[in-house]
Amino acid sequence: MMMNKRVQHNVLVTGASGFIGHHLVRRLIARGDRVTCLVRATSHIDTLRSAGAQWVTGDVTDRASVRQAMAMSQAEIVFHLAGITTTLRKDDFQRVNADGTDAVAAACADCADKPVLVLVSSLAAAGPCTAGRPRIESDVPAPISAYGHSKLAGESAAAGYAGQVPISIVRPPMVFGTGDSGMIELFRAIARWGVHLVPGRGEQYISVIHVDDLVEGLLLVAEKGQRLHPDRSPGQGIYFMAADDMLTYAELGQAMADALEKKHAAVIRLPGPVVRLVGLCGDLIGRIRRRSGWVNHDKMVEALAGSWMCSAAKAHAHLGWSPAATLADRLHETSKSIRSRNGDDSIPSRSSVSGASARIESSAAMDAASIARLEAIAYRCGRSYDSYLVMDLDRLYFWSSGDRAVLGFVLKGSQAVVIGGLIGPDDAREILLTEFMDHCRRHRWTAAFGLVSEHDLPLFDKYGFQSTKIGEDALIDLRHCTWQGKPYEWVRRQSHYCQRHGLVCREISSSLRDRVSELSDISTQFLDRTPHGRTMRYFVSRFDPDCLYRRRIFAALADGGAGRAEGFIICTPYRDGAAWAIEMYRSRQDAVRGTVPFLMHQALQTFKDEGVEEVSLCLMPSVGCTRRRPGDSWLIHTYIRITHRYLNFILDTPGLYHFKTRFRPQCENVYCSIWPKASLRPLHAMLSLWGTLRFSPWRSLHRGLRRLRICRRRSTLVRS
Repeated sequence: MMMNKRVQHNVLVTGASGFIGHHLVRRLIARGDRVTCLVRATSHIDTLRSAGAQWVTGDVTDRASVRQAMAMSQAEIVFHLAGITTTLRKDDFQRVNADGTDAVAAACADCADKPVLVLVSSLAAAGPCTAGRPRIESDVPAPISAYGHSKLAGESAAAGYAGQVPISIVRPPMVFGTGDSGMIELFRAIARWGVHLVPGRGEQYISVIHVDDLVEGLLLVAEKGQRLHPDRSPGQGIYFMAADDMLTYAELGQAMADALEKKHAAVIRLPGPVVRLVGLCGDLIGRIRRRSGWVNHDKMVEALAGSWMCSAAKAHAHLGWSPAATLADRLHETSKSIRSRNGDDSIPSRSSVSGASARIESSAAMDAASIARLEAIAYRCGRSYDSYLVMDLDRLYFWSSGDRAVLGFVLKGSQAVVIGGLIGPDDAREILLTEFMDHCRRHRWTAAFGLVSEHDLPLFDKYGFQSTKIGEDALIDLRHCTWQGKPYEWVRRQSHYCQRHGLVCREISSSLRDRVSELSDISTQFLDRTPHGRTMRYFVSRFDPDCLYRRRIFAALADGGAGRAEGFIICTPYRDGAAWAIEMYRSRQDAVRGTVPFLMHQALQTFKDEGVEEVSLCLMPSVGCTRRRPGDSWLIHTYIRITHRYLNFILDTPGLYHFKTRFRPQCENVYCSIWPKASLRPLHAMLSLWGTLRFSPWRSLHRGLRRLRICRRRSTLVRS
């Protein structure tokens, strides 16, 4: 069948959620084809959805689901990319790469109108070079790895249907480009340490191809490529595709260094026994983690097998195919895309790449306009008290497609700890979450959201996050708050006492900026009295007068406003100013008793007069965490319980609960949500980022002894 570019074709793509499949689907849709994707239930389809593709849930190893996909798509062309490159069990190679290909080819044969089947195999199916020359299609295959044997078995399975279905096979070498996690690791090693690891002692050559060039080649093969013959003539219907440059491993490292604008990459040659040992260690780690990695024994066997070169002369002659750019240009293009999408400071970049797709932006690269845009969306679309913390410019920012929504995160190793939650319009928040998950999956990051509200919990549950309750948010509904009656007697008493002692509440505006240095001193004195002696994200906020933006400061001034400042509170906005949060409160050690509740009462009354609907008093850690919810993390729940029971002298959670409930708030559950699964690493990353792991033992002992008496008295006030 010959394709006409002016005609829309029905195309089925297996493996569409993978690296090559993602690029192929976008290219097919861009040229006007109707694309259906066969994806597993666990696949991330947000990029396919945003591209406009349809999908069928199934698996290539399930013949019924493959037939269903063929029927629904009415495919004229089938691109079979589904497969696995690493696994803990060698039998999985045969089951997916060989049997899965047989299922797809059989489904094509069952169709009344036979579609063109383009099978994407691998150079590993042909094996390494022999006689010191690049592989050509007519060479006898000689795979040397379990992966290569399974891909060759898949080719043989497809060839069995050559008399019924028009089939072509493409064997690409190492594929690189945007979204490829393997190439990211190579770039990262050169960017961070200036080293490039080379397996073995000899000079081994390697062929590579950029994913965009491969995709164009696949389209040409489907249109006018040679098909397999039933007699299985050597090389018939098979194509190699590769860049024109054939470099040694060492030369490839230097080419990547040039793309990163580094003068030199130190080549470290690893002896064969060391490479094999690394592979065995990778297998062991994979079994412990129950997830295979790209460093394993099978891949190390390939790395030590010699040169992996192939000739694309047949594709040049038959198809008129050639790479659209030089290898140097492609590497430079890939380095730029990795910098913009990976957000790794070890790969320097002045700014991120703009466009319609999701992107990462570093706070260090943001100009005044970018900061203003971030502040506007945090103010307008923030949904919880911590949303405005995204304005603490010490992190990375992940923007969804079209820059409609954003989240801020700090990357600690492979742990992406999100601070501020999902910020954006309601119809863009789910897209933001799925695109961020897709980014984390590609880079093998763990996504950890420290504070997830009850309102957002169903969204996180939908996408498989493991959510554990860590406390409650104290919310005051100002629309129904009167400050009258016995429930508010304590609050009124504190306010009256402070007023009798000459305190007045003033908002620190531009005319009172001379008070800022005084407030900084109060904050420093306050921190000196804590066990940690420093700020703690979420728990003990940082006072930074230069980064207030729309935050509001209320201070208690003595002597009717003419005296010193006794204390202050800072409030942050969210929900377009309809809600505020009392983010921080500080007071002098010798301040008038009740200064902080006085300030809070006065600020709440001011907000009520302005028409504000809700004020959050922020998180009350470990409150109401006795019972576990289905599917939560035993590890995090146990940590919360131990902290609540034995480490209250650090955060004084009973005291926080006792104090905040004096304002009669409504309590809303707050969760910690981790994807794909909670473990020690994301927990440690969050705790170290929050600062809860850094405190002075002597300060803690002193505080613990001082509070020993009141803790017993307060314990009766805290809900289990």
